[in-house]
Amino acid sequence: MASATLPPLVLAEVRKSLHISPDTSYHVNLGTDRPNIAWFVQLMKGAKSDLEALDFLVEHDSEDAIIELIQTMVFFDDINLAMDALEHLRDCLPPHLRGAIALYHSR
Repeated sequence: MASATLPPLVLAEVRKSLHISPDTSYHVNLGTDRPNIAWFVQLMKGAKSDLEALDFLVEHDSEDAIIELIQTMVFFDDINLAMDALEHLRDCLPPHLRGAIALYHSR
């Protein structure tokens, strides 16, 4: 079983439901303190629906060419807004790069 988000009480309940005994299994918590992960907070000037605030994720040069796509995770508390953001960011990219952006959710 694998999960990056189960709180301890829910994890215990899942283990119980799946008959995973703590005596015959072990828990691996790798955490998020990794050299390739950095926390970053970007303050948005408008409402959370102001998707242009995400445009900094798609870096362009002076001739409007894409310079680089940096591997990034953006968290949303609204799945519909996340889907709108996916569409917005893909629209900022040329067709051959649009598949580089993906959406993951729990539904």
